[in-house]
Amino acid sequence: MLTIESIIIINMEDNNINETNSNSNDNSILTIGSGLSISLLSAMAILLPIFFLPFLGINLLGQSKNIFFLTIISLAVIFWLIDLLMIGKISFPHHKLFYLTLYLPLFFVIPLVFSGSFFRSLISINQQYDTFIFILGLLLTFVLFGLLFQDHKRQLNFYLSFLIVAILAGTYQLLRFSLVPFWSESFIWNYLPISLVGGWLESGAYFGLNLLLLVFFWKFIKLNNLSKIFKILLWLGFLIFLANLFLINFYIVWILLLIFSVILLLLSLRDHYSKLDVHDSLFLKSNYPSIIVLITSIFFVLFGNEGGWLHDGVLRLYSLAGFSFLDFRPGFFYTWQTYLNIWQEDIIYGLFGVGLNNFHYAWNNWRPAEVASLDNFWLFSFNGGNSILMSFLITSGLVGFLALLVWLLMALYYYFKNIISIRNVSRERLLLSGLWFLGVVYLWFFNIFYFYCGVLWVLSFVFAGLMATIIFSNSPKIKFDFSKRPELRTAITFICFLLIIAFGFGSFTFSRYLVSSYNFEMSTKSLSKGEYFEVEEYLNKAVSYSQQAEYYKNLSENSLRRLDKQLAEFTTEEMKKYEREIISNLEKSIRYAQRAVRLEKNNYIYHVSLGRVYERFMFLAMGAGENVSRDAYGIAKQSYQTAISLAKARPDIYLELARLELLVDNLEAAKDSLEKAIEMKPNYHQAYIWLAQVLDRQGELPKAVDIVNISLNIKPSDPSSYFIARYLQYRLNNYNRAIELLDRSMDLSGGFNPNSAYYLGLSYDRLGRRTEALRLFKRLAETNPQNEEIRAIINNLRAGRSALYNVSEAELDLLKKENDDLQIGDEEIIEEQ
Repeated sequence: MLTIESIIIINMEDNNINETNSNSNDNSILTIGSGLSISLLSAMAILLPIFFLPFLGINLLGQSKNIFFLTIISLAVIFWLIDLLMIGKISFPHHKLFYLTLYLPLFFVIPLVFSGSFFRSLISINQQYDTFIFILGLLLTFVLFGLLFQDHKRQLNFYLSFLIVAILAGTYQLLRFSLVPFWSESFIWNYLPISLVGGWLESGAYFGLNLLLLVFFWKFIKLNNLSKIFKILLWLGFLIFLANLFLINFYIVWILLLIFSVILLLLSLRDHYSKLDVHDSLFLKSNYPSIIVLITSIFFVLFGNEGGWLHDGVLRLYSLAGFSFLDFRPGFFYTWQTYLNIWQEDIIYGLFGVGLNNFHYAWNNWRPAEVASLDNFWLFSFNGGNSILMSFLITSGLVGFLALLVWLLMALYYYFKNIISIRNVSRERLLLSGLWFLGVVYLWFFNIFYFYCGVLWVLSFVFAGLMATIIFSNSPKIKFDFSKRPELRTAITFICFLLIIAFGFGSFTFSRYLVSSYNFEMSTKSLSKGEYFEVEEYLNKAVSYSQQAEYYKNLSENSLRRLDKQLAEFTTEEMKKYEREIISNLEKSIRYAQRAVRLEKNNYIYHVSLGRVYERFMFLAMGAGENVSRDAYGIAKQSYQTAISLAKARPDIYLELARLELLVDNLEAAKDSLEKAIEMKPNYHQAYIWLAQVLDRQGELPKAVDIVNISLNIKPSDPSSYFIARYLQYRLNNYNRAIELLDRSMDLSGGFNPNSAYYLGLSYDRLGRRTEALRLFKRLAETNPQNEEIRAIINNLRAGRSALYNVSEAELDLLKKENDDLQIGDEEIIEEQ
C-alpha cells in the first residue's frame, strides 16, 4: 500500500552543518534541464539592466525589460520542471522561509480577484510591477536562485559576469552622454536611451550598487592571488562606476555609500588591530577603494546637494551637454496620506488594497486634497507611489504589505542565524554571502523608501535568492522519489505537464505582447507624422495580438482625427454627399471607445474618451434630428458622470461635463460643474475663464469681470485671460481699458491673434481711431478671406462709418458665441498639452 512515509524521506540533520556537506549531491551533478535553467536565470539577471529592444524605441524601455524578464522566467521554470521529470525526484528545503515564499502569492489573491479589473491586475504589458503574474515571477526567481545557485563557484561566476556587464553599461552611459552635444540632431538617439537601466536616477542607484559590491569584494579577496588583467578590470570598474555617480549625483546614493564605507572601514580596523604583526601599509593597500569612496561621499554629501558647488557644477555640465531629465512621482507624504484617506473611508480597501496594479484608481480618488492646488503635475495620473513597497500598501493593502515585509525580515533573520551557526565555512562562501546580503539591504532600501524601478525590483529578489542559498543549503531536505512508483510518477508527471503548458503559454503570450508593443510604438510614430491610415493599420495589428484598452482608445481617437481631416477638406456639398461615410466613421469611433470601457471599466480615462466621442457625434449629428442629438447627449453626460464617480479627486472632468452642457446651451448646469471644479481646485485657471464666459452669456457682466480678474491673478502671463478680460471691458464700453488688455493679449500671443485683433479693431473704432481699426481688419481679411462680415466692416471704415454699421445684433451675438466656443476649445488644448 502506498503511504506518505514510503515516498517522503526527511533528512533531519543538525542545523550546524559544515561547509563540505552543505553542497549536497543534488547540486553536484548538473543535468541538462538544470543547466539550461541556470543559464537562463543568469542571463536574465545579468542582462536585464542593459536589455532593450531598439525597434521598440526609448518610450517602451521598461516594457521591453518586463517582457524579457517574464519570458526568461517562464522558460527557466519549464526546463526545471522537465529536469524534475527526467530525474524522478523532487527535493526542497524543509524551512519556514521556503514555505512562506510558497504561500506568499495567497496574500495577493484577494486584491487580484476583487480589483474590479481582473486582467489588469493579473498581467500588464506596461511598466507596472505589482501585477499578480509579475509577483509570481519574482517569487519564482527567488526560489530558483535559492535552489540552483548553491555552489559558490557558480555564484562567483555570476558576480563576475554581473560586474563586467555593469562596466559595459557604465561605459555606454558615459559615451552616450558625452556624444549628445556633437551629434544632437541624429535620429539614432530615438533608439538609444541615455540610460539602459531606465530613468536617470535609477541608473545612479544601479551604479551605486555595483560600486558598493565592488568595494566589498575588493576588501575581502586576496589581491596577491589575482592576475594583472583582473586587477585592471577591478580598477576600471571602480573608476567607471565612480564617474557615472559623479555625473548623476544622486544624493541618497552618496549618503548610503558614505554609511557603508564607514562600516567597512571600521570592520577592517577591527581586523587589522586584532593582528599585531600586520603592517599599516597592508591595511591601506586593501582599503584604497573604501577610503576613496568615503572621501568622495563626504564631499558630495556636504556640497552635492541643491545649492552646493558640486551640485551647481553638475548642472553646468548638463547645460553644456544640452541634457536634462525629469523625475517626478508622489512623495512619501502624499503616498502615505493617500493610504490614510483610503483607510478612513473604507477599511476593507485599507486591509486588502484597491486591487493590484490599480494605484491610479486610488490616486484619482483618495489623493490629498492639496494636490489639486499644485501648479505642476496635478493632472498626472500616477501608476505608483514614492516606492514599490508603499505602492503595495495601497494596491494590496496592509495585509499584502506586511506579508512582503515579514518575508524580507525573515530572510534577513535566518541569514544571520545561519552565518553565526555554520562551522568551517569557507572564506569564499562568506565573501559571496556577504556580497548578496549587502545587495539585499541596499536594494530593499530603495524598494521601501524611494524607487519604483523594475530593474532594481527584480534584482532585489535575485540577490535575496542568492543570499538564501546559505539558508537552504544548510536546511533539512524533503525528498519525493517517484521514479519507482508508477502511480505517483503518473500523477506528478501530469501536474508538471500542466505546469509546463501553463508556462509555455505564458512565454507565447509574452511574445505576442512584444509584437503588439512594436505595432503600438509604430502607430505613435505614424501619428507624429500625421499618417492616420498607417496609425489605424498598426493599431489594428496591435489589437490582433493583445486586446488592450489603450489600443482601442487610440483607435477611437484616430478615427476622430481622420474625420477632422476629411471635414476640413470637404465643401458643404461634399459633406452632404459623404454624410453616410462621416456617420460610419463616428460609429466606428464609438465602437472602439465602448470596447476600451468594457476592457477597463474602473479606469476613468476610457469613460472620458467615450464621452468625448458621443459629444462629437452629437455636434455633427445635430442636423440628423433632435432624438439622435438628445440620445448622444445623454450617453456623453452619463460617461462623464461615471468618470467623475471613478476619479472623485479630479476637477478636470467637471470641465469636460461643462463643455458638454455649453454645447446644448445648458448654462446653469455648466456653471454648476465649473463651480465644483473651482471648489476642488481654487487656482483652476481654465475653470475661471470658462465660468467668466458662462456668466457673460447669462448677462452677469460684473460677476464675469470679477471672475476673469481672478484668472489674471492666477496666471498673469496667459493670453486667454486677457482675451476674455478685454472682451468684457469692451462689452462694458470701457474701450481704453479694453485696448490696454488687447495690446497685452497680442504681445503674449506672439504679435497677432485674430480674436484679439477683432475686438481691438472694434475698440479703436469706438474711440474714433478708425485708421488703426482699418489696418487691423485688413490683416484679418487676409487670414479670413471668406468672412463676409469682415469685408463689410472694412467697407464701413473706408466710407467713414462705424465699423458695425448695418451689422445686425443677431450677427454680432452669433459672432460672440463663436468666439466663446473657440476660446473654450483653445483652453482645452492648452490643458491637454
